[in-house]
Amino acid sequence: MTKILLNILTHGDELAGLKVADTIRVLYPEIIGHGLDIQIANERAFRSSKRYIDKDLNRVFPGNPTGCYEEIIANELRSIISSYDLVVDVHSTESGSSDIVIVTKFDSNTKETLRALSPKYVLFMNILPDRSLISCARLGIAFEMGSDKAESTVTNTVKGIEFLLFQSKLIGRKEPFGLETKYFEVFGQISKSPGSLLEAEIKNFAPISKGQMFARTADGSPIFAEFDFYPVIFGNNNYETIFGFAACLRN
Repeated sequence: MTKILLNILTHGDELAGLKVADTIRVLYPEIIGHGLDIQIANERAFRSSKRYIDKDLNRVFPGNPTGCYEEIIANELRSIISSYDLVVDVHSTESGSSDIVIVTKFDSNTKETLRALSPKYVLFMNILPDRSLISCARLGIAFEMGSDKAESTVTNTVKGIEFLLFQSKLIGRKEPFGLETKYFEVFGQISKSPGSLLEAEIKNFAPISKGQMFARTADGSPIFAEFDFYPVIFGNNNYETIFGFAACLRN
């Protein structure tokens, strides 16, 4: 039997994952503990209504047994995550983008699963070192379907998970997203200084050209692109030190 881990609350403030897990529990109680397990990754951050306690848990794997709180958790979770055939990590985003599936490996097994799932966007996070939770998985897929407060985020995440459960022969027939997938390879991060703001016309997945002004510093000075890239999970408030990620199209 295929063993699947549904992981939620890697970030303690992304509450959509709770709704996703509750929905799956109600719809498919017979598979909980019998093919599907549900895990809260950072319960202390969730109970404290914080994204994290010391460090972003999704940036510290494989962890450190003598490190900060999240590094210790990551070290403990690593062996759990690697023991499953598939790990599904549920996220939300306030970047204005949606319908994103994220992977950190692009091997034949991952590509076959993505082709069958057929989401709108796939991000292959090809940034080293890979410190994400799903980096420890045999096959790891993260869903980032939209805003934490949007019901469509929960609905679309559940739809994707249901198809993966069907593919794993844990439940009956479910349909994939059935979309023409655009694949992007993420190759870097775009740094920001305190107070910097993106230009209003900058949108996720809309290309930025080398030399194009895409943001301004706190004092109004322009920030120009150093190379061509597609902005993904881009926004003013998504991350503390970066606007988001730079990607290129991938076949």
